[in-house]
Amino acid sequence: MKKTALLYVTDLKGYQLTLHSLASFMLTQSPTNDIYIYCHNFYPGDADLRKVQAAQRGFSLHFEEIAHEEINNLRTKKHITPATYLKFICLIKHVNRYDKLLYADNDLLFFKPLGFENFNFNGMKLAAVLDVADASGSSDPTFAASCKEHGVSNKYFNAGLMLFNCAAINQDETMLDRYLALLRAHQEFCWYKKNCQNNDQCVVNRLFNGQWTPLPLHYNMQACLKYTGYWSKPYVRHYQGHRKFIPVAIWRDDLRGIKMVRQAQQLLEIQTTPIHYFGLILYWLNGFRQIKSYWKWRRVIKMLQNSYGEHFIKTRQ
Repeated sequence: MKKTALLYVTDLKGYQLTLHSLASFMLTQSPTNDIYIYCHNFYPGDADLRKVQAAQRGFSLHFEEIAHEEINNLRTKKHITPATYLKFICLIKHVNRYDKLLYADNDLLFFKPLGFENFNFNGMKLAAVLDVADASGSSDPTFAASCKEHGVSNKYFNAGLMLFNCAAINQDETMLDRYLALLRAHQEFCWYKKNCQNNDQCVVNRLFNGQWTPLPLHYNMQACLKYTGYWSKPYVRHYQGHRKFIPVAIWRDDLRGIKMVRQAQQLLEIQTTPIHYFGLILYWLNGFRQIKSYWKWRRVIKMLQNSYGEHFIKTRQ
């Protein structure tokens, strides 16, 4: 059986974030995985590469530079750069070499082994986690109506972590062309949201509409759930939005997250973030201040669980 490979795509601005996420992956996952880091319009220096490769812990680690003229001309939103549009282009390069490809955003922290070696796609091309804010209509009340108007499913996934079925994708020779066409179309209108800012998530949802299977929430625990209790012990945390896991802020980062950041920094042999235990009190107080948000997102999770079943929350064995 061929191995599973992990893909990152980053630009220079997101490179340090990528290294921290990469280190958390290497600290928690099996070294049978190959890892590819695609660098958009830059390439790390030799000294930096030697330091990262010295920390690779048995993984086969590959850095490659990538550029794409058409991608550079597409509009994005503030905290999303053109590099995010390249994820599917990079993936297509490897679908004939692996059984599974895992794409990860650079704002993910890994905490537990994912165990995807024997994952069953049930004939689908992709496995991913529902986007809690969007699929529930919390981020846009017109979401369900817009989906119905444009003939797309409101079963909408978060594109921060996606597991691809390479055999199924490799049989679809037009998929890359369709992806690029959908990127261009999305610059003018969105199938899902009334006031959609330019991103790739709506595009990949449109591309895999009805052709993906859900992963439990714990494989991509999204930051909107930070103060709900679900954030405490997931396999993967997704710090989407403007605020990431570095630099650490004591009022919004808990001990589990800070410890993983420190372990990643120790592996990379860079200056480690100190633990200010008084800051953990500030984090708790901030969580108490978010009590309205707590009840809001608990209701959202309950609604999604009723709609999609127990597997939405529970980890597959």
